[in-house]
Formats: sequence, structure tokens, C-alpha cells
Amino acid sequence: MRTPTPNYRPGWASYLSHFTHYPVIIALDMGLAPVAPLAGYDQYLTVSIPMIQPLLNGFPNEKELGLFWEMERFIVEQVERTANTIYAGRTTTQGKKHLIFFLYDPTKIPSIMAKVNRKYRSYAIQSRLEADPEWDIYFDLLYPNLEETNSLLNQRMVNRLLRQGDDLTQVRWVDHWIYFKTEEGRTAFINTVEGQGFETEAVSTQVGEHHYPYLVRTRKQHLVDLKTVNAITATIRTWARTHGGDYDGWETSVENQEK
Repeated sequence: MRTPTPNYRPGWASYLSHFTHYPVIIALDMGLAPVAPLAGYDQYLTVSIPMIQPLLNGFPNEKELGLFWEMERFIVEQVERTANTIYAGRTTTQGKKHLIFFLYDPTKIPSIMAKVNRKYRSYAIQSRLEADPEWDIYFDLLYPNLEETNSLLNQRMVNRLLRQGDDLTQVRWVDHWIYFKTEEGRTAFINTVEGQGFETEAVSTQVGEHHYPYLVRTRKQHLVDLKTVNAITATIRTWARTHGGDYDGWETSVENQEK
């Protein structure tokens, strides 16, 4: 892949969302968000691949899944190698996979797509070019909203624990960190969470080093499987926002069966 800017760091992630009541799996390079939109890349290309026999949920069956990965790799390789493009992400929903690229020069796209269609004649693969200088398709369609971002961050933490041999079925202390704009907001938040069985500690910070200078650590014993932490962190985020706070994540110890 072409490196967009010196400050760019790739960061691919995927998550399940819904679009007009249909489930959609979205994968994107979240590393593009801090550097987008990129000057000159003011058009995007959508390559749409229809499934021949999709499942009832609109996703590919096991037989087609491998072929779809092969097609995606081939298309991405051809587009990135031949044209000056950036692969931003993909969606899978309603019996189709859509690959999205941002382009500097679209003149070579017709010949590339002709080659793709010759290779995969059984699939009616289509492509569409549209102007998008502000990268609205990236931020409005691909990029996760607040709760989806919460789930992605939790998934990253859970995967890190699993790589360290963690037994997710063990209850343990989990610390959550929240910053507040005002001391009054922090105090109101502490009253809320302590009423729900959380322990809290107001932490001193350097005023001015953070836009939300009043920090609190709240902790409770609970599981750290993805379903549990998604529910708990979503609730804490809601409590924090109610009192002008900004949830900053969680941390815990690694627990394994040998302990």
C-alpha cells in the first residue's frame, strides 16, 4: 500500500454494525482518520462483488468465503499496484462485498476492472467512481460511532489478555479511568457509581495537561469477556457523559488457570 503521509500508521479493525436494519460487517484502516482527507485524493472507487448464494443474514457462505478473500486480495493488489490509490475499507452486507479506495488519478481504473472481470467471469463485479474531497464515505459510512469505537477498543484489550494466556472466565478487579471538566462533575459521577457498587478514587493530575483535568479511578470485580466489558464500559461512558466526563479506558491483571 502507498504510504499516505509520514505521520500515517496503519491500523485495521473490523466490527459488526447495522444499516437500514440489515447487519453489516465493516473493516477499515483506522490509521487514515488522523491524516484524512488527503489532498488530491478527492474521488473514491467502490468495487462491488455480489455473492452467488449468500446466507440469510446477507454474508457469504463457507464455500464462497475463501473465494471472496482471494478476489479481494487480487483486486487490492491490482488497484494499488497499477493506480495511485489508498485502500480505505470494505463492507459486507445484503449479499454483497464493497471495497472502497481513494484515488489520485482514476484513468487506469477501467482497464484494471476489465482485467478483474475477465478473471472472475462468474461474478457480475461492478465499479463506481464518485467525487468525495472531504472523505465523507470514510467518516460517515466506514468509521465507527462512539459505541462501536468502545467495542473495538474493548476487543483490542481482550485480545491482548488472551495473547498473554488469560482465562476470561475468572472474575477480577478492573480499573476504569474517567476525566472530568469540573470537580463538581467528578463528584456527581462518584456518587452515581458508588451507588452501583463501584469503588472510587479521585486522582490528582496536573491542571492544564488535559482538557478534562479532574481524574477518577473507579473499580469493580467483574468478568472481562467482550460481552461483559462492552456492557459495563457503555454504562460507565453514559454516566461519564451525563456529568461532563470523558471515559479513558480500563485495565486489569492477567489471570490464568495456574493461579
